[in-house]
Amino acid sequence: MISLNIKKALHSLTAVIIACQALPAIAQVEKSGESLVTSSLKTFGALVLVLVLIVVLSWLARRYLHFLPSTTVKGGVIKVLETKPLGPKRSLHVVEIEGRKILIGSSEGGIALLQKMDYNNETRTE
Repeated sequence: MISLNIKKALHSLTAVIIACQALPAIAQVEKSGESLVTSSLKTFGALVLVLVLIVVLSWLARRYLHFLPSTTVKGGVIKVLETKPLGPKRSLHVVEIEGRKILIGSSEGGIALLQKMDYNNETRTE
């Protein structure tokens, strides 16, 4: 009960601090002759411009610099065919590597090879 009141007081204090920081900016806008709406639209436009610039630069970096993770894999030799979660941080994966299928298990402790599948769909345990 006390912690809830403390949280409410902290939220109120944060709102007051933010409002006090905004007052000088509002006063400066009024002195310059711009309306608050015009100033807000300029700020919003600048924000949109910066966000568009970030998206475009990220796309260019992925396309031409190849240091960011790509969302598509082209011509890879490793394919994850199926994944089944067994519990928290534990799962089974059927993976195909150059036409060979293997069953691996992953957990907090690492990854382990469970089975190799031959080309005639028979399994052998290792």
